[in-house]
Amino acid sequence: MRAALNLLLIAITLSACAQGMRSFDLPYNVAISPQDSQLEPGLAKLPGAWSGTWFTPGWGLGYNGLLVVERIDREQATVLYAWSNSSMWDEGWYRQKAQVIPGFGIEWTRDAWKFTFQLDKDGNILSGTTEQADRNEKAFITMKRTPFKAPIENRPPTSASLPRLPAASAIRVPPGFPSDQARLLGIWEGTWDTGIASRLVVRGIVQGKANVVYEWSDDPAGIRVSGFRRLADVREQEGTITWGEAPKLTFHLSANGQTLHGEWEQEGMVSLATLKKITPE
Repeated sequence: MRAALNLLLIAITLSACAQGMRSFDLPYNVAISPQDSQLEPGLAKLPGAWSGTWFTPGWGLGYNGLLVVERIDREQATVLYAWSNSSMWDEGWYRQKAQVIPGFGIEWTRDAWKFTFQLDKDGNILSGTTEQADRNEKAFITMKRTPFKAPIENRPPTSASLPRLPAASAIRVPPGFPSDQARLLGIWEGTWDTGIASRLVVRGIVQGKANVVYEWSDDPAGIRVSGFRRLADVREQEGTITWGEAPKLTFHLSANGQTLHGEWEQEGMVSLATLKKITPE
């Protein structure tokens, strides 16, 4: 028993020395969003990057883990979780919606795995566990805050894989059209963090309903194929366009009106994109 406890203490000490963000393969658009000033002080300490190494009793040290809490409110957070294990040539990442739990923590389930992270009273240590629903086995991790560094060398893919737009496709703003809605009209292009290029054409807005065309390219991972949708009654409110349930797509206009921030969500899984307004050649 004493030997097991000593091994656990060693694992916790080593996990606090895990590598920083540069050692993980991350998407181009990982970022920390500005937080709500009304957020509780404990929750306000969660946003940022945290890293450590998983420890499984009976197995020892395993995967390095990186948790980036990108957005958070009183009920849920958007997180990016990445992992790497050089001895197994295994690494990856995903985005996920997480639930805020009592005691300034977050929790989510991905496939058969449940992840739970809890912040200590000083806000310096994030303790986590993960376990599979059908296995009586649990792994532990102690994460320390890691300096956040955006992967500037990771440039977003281009939208060249989309059909070329004809010059006549430019969207014109009617005279007297409300200025706050006029900023949404036009053609927007960008790429999701999964590498899927997309184009959103906002053709018109009438009484809170937008007329749009949405296109997307093949998935580089081969999971989804390219497609095209015309949507006549998309909800528009305060610079936000949204439709669907599974998946749900939401596009928020930036404060300067130059970009649309897109979010794709299905069953807690999340993908993000930044679209910019373009002019047809």
